[in-house]
Amino acid sequence: MRTLKKQNVAHIIGASKRGPRGGDPMPLSERSKIHNLMLTCPTCHGEVDNKKLAKKYPKDLLLTMKKEHEDRVATVTATSPQH
Repeated sequence: MRTLKKQNVAHIIGASKRGPRGGDPMPLSERSKIHNLMLTCPTCHGEVDNKKLAKKYPKDLLLTMKKEHEDRVATVTATSPQH
């Protein structure tokens, strides 16, 4: 049996202005909404949230990663109306 790894929820734009990518103009009130969150493993969450690595993980890259993952999940879980 395959064991599932623990998942963390990471902010794409930091929850605060001091967080990674926190200088983005996104209002603080929007930063904890689903469009700005992504699931990560604990290791990747540490990297994505590390301010020193913020340039390695820019907003556009994280949004692309999130979209690709969501598209994969949609494809794998898609069923026809008969099922």
